[in-house]
Amino acid sequence: MQWVKDRAQSVLGITLPATGMNEFGLYGANNYWRTLNYDKGSEPAKYALAVWKYNNAGANSTYGKYGHVAFVENVSGDNVTVTEGGCAGYSFEGNTGVINRTVSKAKMQTLGGCSGFYGYIYLVGGGGTQTASVSYSQLNTTFVDTWNAGLHGRIENPDRATISQVGVWIWDSAGNLVVDHKEDCGLKTSYVEQNLNIVSEAKADGLRQGETYTYQMYAVANGTTYKSGSDKFTIVDEQGPVISDVKISDVTSEGYTVSCKVTDNYMVDRVQFPTWTEAGGQDDIASDWGTNAAVTGTKDGDIYTYKVKISDHNNETGSYTTHIYAYDKYGNSSSYKDSVKAKVPEEAEYTATPKPTATVIPGKEPSSDETQSPSATPGVSATPSKSPSTTVTATPTTEPTDEPYVEPTETEEPDNEQNEQMNTVISAVSSYTKYLDSRSFELGIETDSDGSVTYQSSNSGVAKVSAYGDVTLTGCGVTVITVKVAATQNYKAATKKITIKVLPASVKNFKVKAASKGKIKCTWKKTSAGNTTCQIQYSLNKQFKNAKTFSGKSSLKSGRYTGKGLKKGKYYYFRIKAVAKTGGKSYSGKWSRTIKVKVK
Repeated sequence: MQWVKDRAQSVLGITLPATGMNEFGLYGANNYWRTLNYDKGSEPAKYALAVWKYNNAGANSTYGKYGHVAFVENVSGDNVTVTEGGCAGYSFEGNTGVINRTVSKAKMQTLGGCSGFYGYIYLVGGGGTQTASVSYSQLNTTFVDTWNAGLHGRIENPDRATISQVGVWIWDSAGNLVVDHKEDCGLKTSYVEQNLNIVSEAKADGLRQGETYTYQMYAVANGTTYKSGSDKFTIVDEQGPVISDVKISDVTSEGYTVSCKVTDNYMVDRVQFPTWTEAGGQDDIASDWGTNAAVTGTKDGDIYTYKVKISDHNNETGSYTTHIYAYDKYGNSSSYKDSVKAKVPEEAEYTATPKPTATVIPGKEPSSDETQSPSATPGVSATPSKSPSTTVTATPTTEPTDEPYVEPTETEEPDNEQNEQMNTVISAVSSYTKYLDSRSFELGIETDSDGSVTYQSSNSGVAKVSAYGDVTLTGCGVTVITVKVAATQNYKAATKKITIKVLPASVKNFKVKAASKGKIKCTWKKTSAGNTTCQIQYSLNKQFKNAKTFSGKSSLKSGRYTGKGLKKGKYYYFRIKAVAKTGGKSYSGKWSRTIKVKVK
């Protein structure tokens, strides 16, 4: 009986419960068939228990309580290989009193000198569910960035069953399984802290920015899978949409059409086209234009189109200005670098044709034809104008006796006073904290000015910035991005500073193995950053109380390190992080997952 319990533990990590009978005698095996809550059957299977009763005597008779049990090591065709304890004179893998033998399926019916074969108890693969008090009391994310996340679950295990395996499933918003991660555990403590760094341990290429993922954790104990509830997290998206291929078309006296191409690393939410006329300043711009559906473009694939109508702008003609702003599902935004200008023409121009000017001749009364009022005064253009200048001219006779009186014309003087410049507002996040393995991102500057925007990094060794505000991380440290908006006729110049702190990337592929004489060997993926080393922390406590550190050694840059002076036979917890030194300051990355190792 003891042999199969030890074998199930060593091979499967399954702790079989007490039989309720003599644990080392003949009674226990017989009782297992009645009490173990696993699937049972007549066909042999690898890692199953084969159970016999001594004979067909009643359960209350002396011999009816006896039985025998074996551990199925393998099944190949008609042959079944088993190991059995209680066999004097035999030895298996250094275990005295254990026999290893292969027999046919038919021979299994009477193996071990027993006449009554119950069948097989399937410890794995049979769908059985051994009763155990295993559950999840916590499920949460420990961090989320632009392509990675940390997941945590606390497994409650009051019966101290062996948690042989833990795992995580992750699905994207479309329901596709993108991560199916599992790893051996082997702990049988009253609770287990389950952690997963997705990029370091499960999906090296990372997750998609802006995407919302659903995850579920699970633990395997006694061959049964215990699942947590499900939760969600959204990967940080700091990259705004890209606007290109801006075009103006269909310019008429009623308006014009603006179109552009907008793409995003995840999903475009909307594209806004706030518009105003030069004549009225911005008195005709739509209110709340950032969200107002009245100025939202129409989507056709990646192309967004907006029709500007003068009926929405006090029926004014002349110069129009349209700005373009794009927003993604995560709330990032970007604006087109130039203002879109268009001139809406007036309706067809026309000029009235005057009739001949009447001439006053002394001593002669004008005829009825000569005294008739003209349909248009000579010298007056009927072309509409916002600042008309009217000139009226009377043509005298050669020898007039009376000089006709001409009413002087008032001429409207042009207004030479320039519009007062307005303050420019620059909207942007004032600071970022990034990790060196984060992807490039866009600053997403918004401004109400139509002035040109320029960007400059104070330290290109930390981050570079393009002419369009795209930031590429190059090293650890701090840099300041200066954003300048040039002055225009209507807006003043403005400047905004954005601080970016870059921390070391997470250390990948961290592994710890016990060596001899109180030593451990650590390996990890070597970092390529010249000013970065690694720090390994270790403790006898899983919460890292009174932790000690392997640090400051040149070998901690190489991706390999051998630690010494640890206590033999003790379990230690290890974790690693990268540390960069630049400008007299240190910058630390995130700790890796915790690894538990027993020191030899």
